Amino acid sequence: DSLVYRPEVKEVIVVDAGSQDDTVERVLEKGARIVIHDAAPGEGGGRGGQIAAGLAEANGDVVVIVHADTEIPDQGLTEICRVLNRQRDVVGGAHGCVITGKGWRFRLLNAANDFRAALLGISFGDQVQFFRRRPIVEGKRFPSIPLMEDVELSKRMSEMGRQAYLFGSAQVSPRSWEVDSAKRALLIIHLVATYLLKRVAGQPDALSMYQRYYDKS
Repeated sequence: DSLVYRPEVKEVIVVDAGSQDDTVERVLEKGARIVIHDAAPGEGGGRGGQIAAGLAEANGDVVVIVHADTEIPDQGLTEICRVLNRQRDVVGGAHGCVITGKGWRFRLLNAANDFRAALLGISFGDQVQFFRRRPIVEGKRFPSIPLMEDVELSKRMSEMGRQAYLFGSAQVSPRSWEVDSAKRALLIIHLVATYLLKRVAGQPDALSMYQRYYDKS
């Protein structure tokens, strides 16, 4: 809710993929804009397609992608703007997050996330990716694919210039990790590795990966 009132924020755009609750009403009450994008994953939907639909409506100089289960602290937005203002060669990057569950497995996940993003330059969507809007959006470089859009975006930003990883503390709900977290982690590692390998050889099949990840087969 506080994003709407931050001085750094020009607009808040929420993409709704066909929710059946009061999401639309709540978004409008808070003064944000709503974009309905309920296309099927194979027809321009899925995660990348939904984000791309929101980007098409954006007008700000900088885009910050915040997933629905993620809360970025106010100072995080300030830091993103500070880095981009001071380092003109930075194309974008990620703020960083903390999965808020308790126990060693969550500490391990958080450390692995930081390692991957900082050293390999590959951030995930829940790490709050950000970028300068014009080179990405007007250059049609955002990947509107059903899954792995965050990995592909990271690779494209690295190809365009320098990325920044801020080691931030956006709060991510642990809900999706509370059951079979080891199995989920192994699946993600497998899908990311497969995507990167097939990216070198040709066009990876993001739709089949989406179906496997969300068990839609």
